[in-house]
Amino acid sequence: MTRGGEPFLLLTGPLFIGSLFNWTLLGTLVIQTYVYYSSGFKDTKWIKAIIISVLCLDIVQTVFATHAVWQILILGWGNPLTFVELPWTSYTFPVMSGTVAALVQFFFSWRIWVLGRNTVAYVVAIAIDLIAVMQMVAGLAGGIQTAFIPIEKVGELKPQFTIWLAGSFGADVLIVVFMLWILHQNKGGIAATNGLIDQLTVRVVHSGAITALAAGVELVLFIRMPSTFVHDTPALFLGKLYSNVLLANLNTRRRNDTTYSSGGITSVNSSTHPMFSIGNRIRRQADGSETQLPETTGSDFKVSTTVISDAV
Repeated sequence: MTRGGEPFLLLTGPLFIGSLFNWTLLGTLVIQTYVYYSSGFKDTKWIKAIIISVLCLDIVQTVFATHAVWQILILGWGNPLTFVELPWTSYTFPVMSGTVAALVQFFFSWRIWVLGRNTVAYVVAIAIDLIAVMQMVAGLAGGIQTAFIPIEKVGELKPQFTIWLAGSFGADVLIVVFMLWILHQNKGGIAATNGLIDQLTVRVVHSGAITALAAGVELVLFIRMPSTFVHDTPALFLGKLYSNVLLANLNTRRRNDTTYSSGGITSVNSSTHPMFSIGNRIRRQADGSETQLPETTGSDFKVSTTVISDAV
């Protein structure tokens, strides 16, 4: 039996699914923000400003997205003209997502700048910032232009939306690749240091892959199906993926996890790493004996220098 909504399934279904993910990720973001501020991290004011900014932007984006979905799916139910005259809040999807993505990419480019401390790192960090600004402006332009054309002509805005999504994807890939390169460059002959680097490597890959994959999927869907709302499913929650990745990276410093904390590798807790005590440069063997470690260069522990505290 054919149902009345089936002809519009590719318009209504993606909005419903995207809205569910949107609210779910907002809840996760609020919890992560609470965890961050309850942990008492002594981060710089600009980092805290970014956190407040992305939280406020994502709350506003959720309100806008919910208004758009309500207008289309509820108030516009059974009226095909709803898809011709879309609510103004639906045009804010690329604007809000592009802005939040840029703020998070600025943070990670700064981290590359701090960790790398060489010409290559500086060039890459600047390149990421420029790409972040480019994709944000493209998202803003695409969102504004969408308000002045009918839905069947959205495909004509392919250059703007391609720059927005490809820019987000490209910046994320650059962040992952050069963070991995920096971590690899700092591997040495000390097992505990290498263990911390391996932990960082896993986190970098996971966080970068999530946002890059979402931006890439949305780009492909927009190119292949521009006259539907299928590409709006990831667009509804893309910004919140970036925000959650940012908070997840910052909150890894809780409890005994000192990978991102200040003070260098001396902050490694002996209960977490019982085989290694850098404070006295002593390696404890399994039989309880101790061996004095030779002097090491600062580069061996570069990965553990402060990257998000007031000391920078």
